[in-house]
Amino acid sequence: MTRANNEEIAARLAPPGDYRIEVGTASWNIRGILHAIRRDPSAFGFAPAP
Repeated sequence: MTRANNEEIAARLAPPGDYRIEVGTASWNIRGILHAIRRDPSAFGFAPAP
């Protein structure tokens, strides 16, 4: 998922619902820093939550 395709991917999510988002470990570990510089952790995929 990127800024270029985020709207396309968001359109595939059917609300309401819970989803599992696969996020990169390194960017998740520094998510506080990323938040401070207005960035999000890198997401690689999603699936409906069980």
